[in-house]
Amino acid sequence: MDILNLKNMSNPIIKIYCDKRKRIWFKNINKCNKLIENPNTHILYTDKEGKQNILSKYDYVGPDLNGIHCNNIDEAKKLDLFKLSNIDCINPININKYDIYDIYHNDNNKLIIISPSENKPLTIKYNNINFNIHICSHGHTTVYVSKGAVKYNKKIKLNINNDFLEVNVNKYPEFKGEIIMSTIVKDEDNYIRQWIEFHRNLGITRFIIYDNSNKGTLSNILSDYINNKIVILINWSYSYRLRKSGISGQTTQQTHSIWAFNNCKYIGLFDIDEYVNIQSDTNIHTFFNNLIKKENINTNNIGCFTLLNKLFYNPDNLPSDGYKFLKIYNCDIAQGGEKCFVIPKNVNTHSVHTITNGKSPLTISPKKIYFNHYLYLNKTDRGRNKTNIIDDTINKHLDFL
Repeated sequence: MDILNLKNMSNPIIKIYCDKRKRIWFKNINKCNKLIENPNTHILYTDKEGKQNILSKYDYVGPDLNGIHCNNIDEAKKLDLFKLSNIDCINPININKYDIYDIYHNDNNKLIIISPSENKPLTIKYNNINFNIHICSHGHTTVYVSKGAVKYNKKIKLNINNDFLEVNVNKYPEFKGEIIMSTIVKDEDNYIRQWIEFHRNLGITRFIIYDNSNKGTLSNILSDYINNKIVILINWSYSYRLRKSGISGQTTQQTHSIWAFNNCKYIGLFDIDEYVNIQSDTNIHTFFNNLIKKENINTNNIGCFTLLNKLFYNPDNLPSDGYKFLKIYNCDIAQGGEKCFVIPKNVNTHSVHTITNGKSPLTISPKKIYFNHYLYLNKTDRGRNKTNIIDDTINKHLDFL
């Protein structure tokens, strides 16, 4: 049975959207070999007049050109294979000779250079402008910040240790006054959308995702977020751990965000198995506003708000795919392994759990807020402890499900 006539089509590329799986696949109809009935799928094709048509309850069997998450059929109508193939994943400006991970012009008109603290600090000049050097006290990250404001140019000439180099300069979007999240991920395709959606529901507006994997799949998985400027995807393919600077893959990522998005209100530095659990509110903006007012906090004097870590376990190996892990409540008490919402203007470097160069942190009582750390997500070798503590307070944040 072939009820799609190629003579009546202007383009052999068709789209298959599935209601049940919330996903769309692109296929070349010339490569498809069988039309089958499927109550959950819709074939979208373009006729000779350029009009998009929908054939419901059918599917074509054949190789996929591409496949991504898609929320509904209206969104499916707007997706284009060529545009998806050209979704931006920002590549940092890497100068391997000098261990430079990125060069960019930030939202305060400063030229920023990020590097692991693997070798001695560099001597850098740009148009006779010197750089302040901020070094992580844990020995992980070095950041160079131009002493004066500079005009953005896509290409510049830098003097690095008396070596004159013409280099490109990145420019990241500005999210002034927003609360955003920044994280580094490696092969976490199955859980990254859940993390984004949960924190969007809390009021987080942007997500800076540093891709440390080598699969290159995130641009498709997160394409709708990228197109809507909710996610900024950065290719951060540097070694997670180096001989001298240790875990500099993550610490350079965190410091990179602090300086790239320096005019943000706060930046949450959390992993994607860590879920912020506000106890006294359901919105992150309202929570911080009330906290600052009630406790008379002067944010000019602190570097970050520190949240305690509550470890969650899956001792019975219950299903944890999708959002099911949020319904597994076995845990410990909130304790160490802290993570932070940094105030970027008050921080120079950060190392996973704490500020390593900047103003002092302020720890918030777990009676008000902490984060649920689902140790077992995407891991088979941890998070199976048996405990007698149950915590289901995350449920008040799940109204979006």
